[in-house]
Amino acid sequence: FPPTPSPAPELKVMTWNIRGGQSHACRPIFSPAYLIGIAKEIRTHAGLDVVALQEVYRGQVNLLKPMLFPHLGSNPDIHFVATLSCDRDRPGDDFGVAIISRHQFLEGSKMSERLCTTPFCPRDEPRVLARGIIRVDGHRIHIYNTHLPPGGGAHSRMAGLITRQVRKDQPVRAVLMGDFYMDDESAAYKEIRSEFRDAWKGASDDERKACDNEGNTHPTLPKPTQREDYVFISKDGFRVDGARVTCTGELLNAFNLTRRSRVPDHLPLTIRLALT
Repeated sequence: FPPTPSPAPELKVMTWNIRGGQSHACRPIFSPAYLIGIAKEIRTHAGLDVVALQEVYRGQVNLLKPMLFPHLGSNPDIHFVATLSCDRDRPGDDFGVAIISRHQFLEGSKMSERLCTTPFCPRDEPRVLARGIIRVDGHRIHIYNTHLPPGGGAHSRMAGLITRQVRKDQPVRAVLMGDFYMDDESAAYKEIRSEFRDAWKGASDDERKACDNEGNTHPTLPKPTQREDYVFISKDGFRVDGARVTCTGELLNAFNLTRRSRVPDHLPLTIRLALT
């Protein structure tokens, strides 16, 4: 991103599906190499305010938090929402989505909305929309994070539930992030766009940085061919000052690994916003 700061207040966000383990087998990855790689990649993006993670375990988030000092501030606030509770006696194994914020969430603003319930969820995994509200230079910003299943009728219905919740919240400024399993021709994408702008497309050619120039984020190896991870922003209140997808080679260097089985299967997407 350009080194010259904007005169307007800024918000820099990242969304990343980190594939934290075998979810249905409830086998989280707690190896130091994996956690150090995740933290190292996040720390690479100086000035991050908010990180939205998908396919993450509660225990992983708790271990990552001290590894992110001071890159996400002295005491990052965490909003974790479980979609699968693997073992009540081992709460660290809960699986779901997380929002990690440099800014403290406003009291009572953390919530989650179920987008489907078993046995009607694809792959029997409940899907959720997590929400927290932060304040940046006096401006309230609603932060949302979700992880949708592969496409289909349920996919479109969940997109509709997301926009319905956003309309209910009536945010002045909102950022919606996640792994959406969709392309920009899908009904789900068009539904989300009824309330939001696509931040990647809102950046100029000079402001977009990606090794394939398309913003593809999945799969990581051998090279990304699909754009499944998005940052959506309110139609008003933001200017996009930068958009970046980490290159496959850069991510492998962060993990010092080359095997597909040991690295996330999505690339992180980072967006730099100015509040207007």
